[in-house]
Amino acid sequence: YTAVLVLNERRMAANRVDILCCIHGKPDPGIHISKPSWLQRFMRKKYAPLVVSKWFRSMIILLALVFVAVCGFKASELEVQATGKNFIPNGSYLRTYFDLLGKYFGGSPTDVQVIIEEFDIERYKVELVGLGEKYRCDGCEANPPRIIPSFSYWLEDFISDVQSSINEGGNATGFVVDPSDFVVDEALDGHFFPASTALFYSYLTTWVDETTTGASYASDLVFKDASRTALARARIRMQHTPIGSFDDEGEFNADAAAIVKAVDKMYEISDSFPFGVYPYSFKYTDDWAAFDVIGSELVRNTVSALGTVLLVVTVLVGHLGASLLVFFSTVFTVVEILGMNAIIGLSVDTVVTVLVVLSVGLAVDYSAHNVYSFMLHTGTREERVIKMLADVGVPVVNGAVSTFLAVMLQSLSSSYVFVVVFYEFFFAILFGALNGLVLVPAVLSVIGPAPYSTARQDEDEDDLKQNNNNGMAEA
Repeated sequence: YTAVLVLNERRMAANRVDILCCIHGKPDPGIHISKPSWLQRFMRKKYAPLVVSKWFRSMIILLALVFVAVCGFKASELEVQATGKNFIPNGSYLRTYFDLLGKYFGGSPTDVQVIIEEFDIERYKVELVGLGEKYRCDGCEANPPRIIPSFSYWLEDFISDVQSSINEGGNATGFVVDPSDFVVDEALDGHFFPASTALFYSYLTTWVDETTTGASYASDLVFKDASRTALARARIRMQHTPIGSFDDEGEFNADAAAIVKAVDKMYEISDSFPFGVYPYSFKYTDDWAAFDVIGSELVRNTVSALGTVLLVVTVLVGHLGASLLVFFSTVFTVVEILGMNAIIGLSVDTVVTVLVVLSVGLAVDYSAHNVYSFMLHTGTREERVIKMLADVGVPVVNGAVSTFLAVMLQSLSSSYVFVVVFYEFFFAILFGALNGLVLVPAVLSVIGPAPYSTARQDEDEDDLKQNNNNGMAEA
């Protein structure tokens, strides 16, 4: 960039046309006096006097407060929602599949594995046998933990086959047991159970090896060694019901809040056992884990970013009152961005959270430059606002327009991420520029702080230079 500036200075010194550098302009008079552009003239002569007029600034401040209040109310309605499907491009085969799956089949169940360790059958017999029923609590299919109750538990099936074999002298699976090896256990509602741990594992291995039912659970049992006289780990496979609801268009949408409650209940039930029980699903560590923290992360990181803005601007501007104006202008912009997100139907997810935090750094520029320029000028508040807008108003407008042009094409994307990038940056540019160029000047004309102590001296020197330039121009 510096190299380009140097080349541009050489072009100006050679009096070459800016776009077609091979064309020379009029002879250089030796005096370079820049003329204000039409936008600078508009800022100084038309817009700035309008902003400082009493009726206009009163209307602007009132409208800004009302709009921020509305956006704040809408922002409070923002919810964490499952937006994973949105990351699949519209019109793609995979997106069509998920849309039809949700529309006609109400989503799909989510596989869950409950891992049991410290499998001490002698010490925790009652708890281990009743473990499955803990997840089949009344109403669990419609309430947390949202588990489909028809899942099979290998220990329950083992005891059922033992009961059937003893009562019927051998059941249809061919699993035959010696009734003398079993006792009626009142703690297990009068069911038969092996009389010792050794007998338990002996019959368990026979059941797994010789019956179809037992063989189906072979992958769920991990023995400590080849002797198979003790279990190191065991597993129960179950499923969450589809957690969500149908929208007005008949499409199934996952409910992030209900998902968080269901997973929390799974953890609560698992933690209630006196031995290690750990539920796991790939969804838990995929997108469901974010549902529990993303809302608090949005608040925490946005507040941290705003606090950093206040600290840095206070250090660089050097005036607490001026820094607070920049801070509140940035806060207004963030609230307006969040409110517009709710209005256009966006939800809180990872992409929105990251971009809202980024927008804080984008929004602060539009106010910081104006407030700093205001502190450099002297005169009445109205005069200083006019000088401020004439000085930095145009660069702020140019910055807003150029940033908008940089993200404009992303609005045409079919990707959810790029479309959200456009929305968040567009809102940050729009509301940041409006607050910086309309609201902040109106407020400064009413309660703007006094200029720097060195501002008058610097401005007197600038006036002297301007008078000299005017004299040279007349000569």
